[in-house]
Amino acid sequence: IELNEEVLLKKLKDGTLGSGKREIDIEDITGFYGTKKYSLNRQYCVSYADGYYDNNKWKNGDIALVKDNKLLFKKKLQRPNDCFVNNDGTVIVCDWLNSEALTGKFFVFSTTGEELFSKKTTANLGNCAISDNSQIALFETHNSDTNDGDKIFIVDIPNKQIIKKFERPASFNNAIIDT
Repeated sequence: IELNEEVLLKKLKDGTLGSGKREIDIEDITGFYGTKKYSLNRQYCVSYADGYYDNNKWKNGDIALVKDNKLLFKKKLQRPNDCFVNNDGTVIVCDWLNSEALTGKFFVFSTTGEELFSKKTTANLGNCAISDNSQIALFETHNSDTNDGDKIFIVDIPNKQIIKKFERPASFNNAIIDT
């Protein structure tokens, strides 16, 4: 096989080496590698990557929302984990925060990245869920000696308020909110 180095390098650079152009993936659109979660209708994808230390300097994590291969928003959060996106593009995020204290922050974002709701807790966050109609969200906290420890918070998204906070009998792997 005879290879022209100049042509090979050009094909590698523009992604055309092999059987045609390569398909654009979420990482190309967001500019980072992360965990991807899709809405049930597969129109939206929320991608997120935890923060990290780089040469003893903290680097915040990333979160991005993509619809039909178009970036709708991208944000820096300290430690985004357990993110979900609904069929209308509403995103929920448990930010574990970069702290030695037991703490976390729960967010709800619109398709444009507007913060619709947030709540900082004095306990580490666990899992979260959002209803199919984006009216209700919930998140859990883990053990702490504060009033936020081992609780489940129910959030009314349109009214931007916590409507119920109760004792968490056990940790859960996932939750479904049947509206």
